[in-house]
Order: sequence, then structure tokens, then C-alpha cells
Amino acid sequence: MTALAATIVWGAPIDQSRVAADGWDALDRTPALTALAITINSLGTLVIVGGLVYSAARFQRLGVQRNRMVGCVLIAAGTLTVAAGGSLTRLGAHEYLYIAMSAGVAVIFAGYLWTRRPNGAALPAAVDRALAPRPAGGMAPGTIHRHAPAALGLVPDPTLADGSSRAVAFLAALLTRDDAALAEECRVWSVPAREVNAFTRSEARRVWAMRGRLPESLLPPFDARPAALRLQLAELYLDVLSADGRPPIAVAVAAADAPSAPSAVAVGSSRD
Repeated sequence: MTALAATIVWGAPIDQSRVAADGWDALDRTPALTALAITINSLGTLVIVGGLVYSAARFQRLGVQRNRMVGCVLIAAGTLTVAAGGSLTRLGAHEYLYIAMSAGVAVIFAGYLWTRRPNGAALPAAVDRALAPRPAGGMAPGTIHRHAPAALGLVPDPTLADGSSRAVAFLAALLTRDDAALAEECRVWSVPAREVNAFTRSEARRVWAMRGRLPESLLPPFDARPAALRLQLAELYLDVLSADGRPPIAVAVAAADAPSAPSAVAVGSSRD
């Protein structure tokens, strides 16, 4: 596209008698040059605004990173404002170009600052969709652990009126916060942070067991967290949110590669 633009501009006729007085305006705006300007500006705006709108819609659908969603919308609005100034020049209103550019750049910068803000409460509608109860039947063999907490010895979560899990709803709200706020909230709930960048085998199993209880929409924001935070969340869920106050017991869980040789894992709570 750069080579094509250079060729078209280089080959455009120039009125030599106007160069000294009019400068750039002495260049003849041929149909090819006009089409090139419109195409480059339109495609550039479409790519930027389209990408931003897609990102904002994805954040809205997942119910995460609300401030990034708002920031994307503001940056898209600022980009359209700048593009509108360029369009006005094509209509002969050159005096509005820098007004539109100044306003657009200000809105873009405001959007960037908004994306840097820590996230607060979760989006209610998005969380409701994320926590909608799943059907019990028709599951693939590899996903049975998501729907069989008893097999891991976990206490069934108290449920909301719509059947969704209170514990998972609480985690969904926590996952909208930044790393520092999330770690602090876990600490308040008796789960302090630990300096780890990789899991031990037992820690990995606990994190995986907790991850298997999350709806699909919460997996990306959970997986994006550092290892230490994922471990904190797993301990919060398994040891606090899913516990009934009684000490854990050893529950026999069959290994995936050796169904006949169960291994004892201390999870869940004691039963009467």
C-alpha cells in the first residue's frame, strides 16, 4: 500500500505556476489520488474501530475487565472523531480539521487512562449469564469432573434462587479486580499470598480441581492470573467457600490413567 501510494503521488501532475504560492495545493487531485486517500483512511478507521468494538463486546460478554471495555469504547469514539475531521476537509471545511483532531485525541487519551483504572464490581447481567446452571446430561467424557463435585469430596455449593453457585458468583466478582486487589481480598479471607511461580504436584491438582468448577466464561480471566493468585483462589474456594467447617477427610479418587488404582486425596469435609 505504501509503494502504491508513493507511485500515485509521484505521478500526479503539478501546476508549477502555483507551487511558490500554494505549495501542496499545486498538486492535482486526480481520481486515483482521491480514491487512495479515501481507501487508506477508511480501512485504517475500520480496523481500529472494529477491533476496539470487538474487544469491548467480548469484555461485556465475559463479564470481566469493565474498565477496559469502557476505555475501548472511548478510544473508538475518539478515533471516529479524528476521522470525521479528515472527512470534513474532503468537503472543503478545512478549518474544522484540527478542532476535530484535538477533541478526538483528548477522548482517545481519556479512554487509555480509563483502561488503566482498577476494576470494581462485576457486571450483573454478564455474571448472571456466566453462572447460568448447566445441563446435567450430554457431557463429554473429559468434562465430567465439572459436574461431579462429590467425586472429589467437595461440599455442594449453596445455590442462588436460579440454581447458580454462590461460591462461583463470589469468585466471578473477585476476578473483575486487578491482581493487587484480588490478592488482598484473598488475604482478608484467611488466604495469604505466597511467593510461587510454579505449582507443586499437589498444588496443581488443587488448582485444577477448583478450575473445573468454573463456567467457561470465567476460565480466561482465571488462567490469565499469575500462578500465586490462582493458588490463592484455589485455596479460597476449596478450603473456605466450599467447606462446611468440619476437618477434611481422605477421599479415594481413581487416577485417570489407572482406574483400578485409586489414590487418597485430602479434599472436602468429613461426613456423618
